Amino acid sequence: MSLSLERQPLLNKKLVEPNRIYSERDQGLDVFRGLCIILMILGKDQGNFDNMYSVFQHESWFSWHIADLIFPFFLFMVGSSIYFAFRKIPRETGWNAEKDKALRSIASRTVKLFLVGVLLNLPLSSFRLETLRWMGILQRIAICYGVVAFLFLYTDNRWFQYFVIAMLFLLHSSLLYGLVVPGDCFVSRQLTRTCSAQSYLDTMLLGGKHLYFHLEYDPEGILSTCMAIINTFAGLESARLITCMESVNLRIFWCFLIGSVFIAMEIFLVNRFPDIAPVSKPLWTCSFLFLTVGCSFWCLALCGLWAKVTPRMVLPCLWVGRNSFFLFAASFLLDYAALLSIHVSDMPLKQWLYRHSVVKWLGDTKIASLTYASVFTCVWVLVAWYLYERKIFIKI
Repeated sequence: MSLSLERQPLLNKKLVEPNRIYSERDQGLDVFRGLCIILMILGKDQGNFDNMYSVFQHESWFSWHIADLIFPFFLFMVGSSIYFAFRKIPRETGWNAEKDKALRSIASRTVKLFLVGVLLNLPLSSFRLETLRWMGILQRIAICYGVVAFLFLYTDNRWFQYFVIAMLFLLHSSLLYGLVVPGDCFVSRQLTRTCSAQSYLDTMLLGGKHLYFHLEYDPEGILSTCMAIINTFAGLESARLITCMESVNLRIFWCFLIGSVFIAMEIFLVNRFPDIAPVSKPLWTCSFLFLTVGCSFWCLALCGLWAKVTPRMVLPCLWVGRNSFFLFAASFLLDYAALLSIHVSDMPLKQWLYRHSVVKWLGDTKIASLTYASVFTCVWVLVAWYLYERKIFIKI
């Protein structure tokens, strides 16, 4: 339902916010958000991580699988949520009561998400602070959310916002390719596990004992988070874009077009500079950034089309999408705080359930691992349905 205000053009020379908002929520965004969470749960709740389909496996260093796109997709959705949550708050120069309240809310949510992420890492470190992993998925979400939300509220000057994002891009690229790592890493362009700026900075700033399973680097490390912030900002821009257009078909067209531009940039970089700009999620290289932003716009377009053509089939994704943060955190809490911390017959409860359920019927096969994950996913979809039907939308 549109408002009877003067329509803003799609591209504005002053790059100001559109005055006309054509829908309170875009269903495609909620469907995309829910689809991301479903795929996340399906991937992380496999019965046997050594015996699962490759589509759910992460590439260890270079190249990519579908699983490597899920987290950037979710960050993209976080950015879109920021726009819809704060777009009505006055953001002109100076402070006002609404902006001050919103900034306190952003700070509170950022701290809570970060602390929840740290607490979820406690069982994996045997509740010892000296080996506690400081970074992680929720911690990265917290940082990306806090930075992009603050930037969005701090100023309505989009050129300044683009300038900050460009500086993050340059900071990441200059350190990744220009920082000479001490020791045997005498070539600054080396992007190995031990010689990259990512591993060097993580080890120096976080400490080797506080990295992911004490590896040479952290998959959610400090340097790569700079690029992850840009994925989040791209999601904010996608929400800003679709609210300029009343026609769903026009939204789908522009999302697909923008996604195609980013994919073309990624293909050019990988083919023209394969040694300098390989696709790497741990390093979050510029080619990986362009790939994930492009695919995010493509998937947003496809989810919008899916919701338009078969609205009933997208309902499970819609249910999950309306409580995405809660379901994401709750599923991780169940995994790490309960299923992995509780042991039965000298094995984690999660593994015991797997061995005494689907393995007895299907054997320890890829199908069994996927079936086990599917059952867990269906349980969370039912939780999402229950919350949605009772109009309970939990914010963390």
